[in-house]
Amino acid sequence: MARLLTYGDPRAYEATAAVVLTGRCLSTRSLDEAAEPDDGLLRPPEVGTFLDEARAVLAHARETPRQKARLARIAPDATAPSAFLGGLYAAASCSEATEAMEALTFAAAAPDADSVAAVAGAMLGALHGAGVWPVELLSRLESTWVMDTLARDLVAEVTDSPSGSEYTPPEDPFWLDRYPGW
Repeated sequence: MARLLTYGDPRAYEATAAVVLTGRCLSTRSLDEAAEPDDGLLRPPEVGTFLDEARAVLAHARETPRQKARLARIAPDATAPSAFLGGLYAAASCSEATEAMEALTFAAAAPDADSVAAVAGAMLGALHGAGVWPVELLSRLESTWVMDTLARDLVAEVTDSPSGSEYTPPEDPFWLDRYPGW
């Protein structure tokens, strides 16, 4: 029964897809590249279906960016998939670093504005770093710079091996000073 309620829930797969897509934004620095198929890494069909929806939202954003009526159709309620797809549409509609605040203003037009704006902010932060936001906005958050650095370093560790290996020198000579591993 517990397995049915947790592991088999399609919304759990949707959340996984959202996390994977956001993580890929950290490493690719492009919404389009982040949403590209990932060679079967995500095998459950529900994840693939949700990523297909995300790709369709990105296509809509390229065709008709910043349409409030479309945003309301993409994110009609206060569910997690709705917030994610609405935030993705807002972020893709204003994807340049200089448009970050416009993206949040646009996201605020969604029916569940808080969650859509939070996702749009997370996506743009993952793409461009915490520095994309005005200092006045960031100063209200306690751990912004630490969390941004840790997220980027985690992606680097998983994708690039910045500490080097037995056969390659470290890409970041201070990596093992920051993360000694003992």
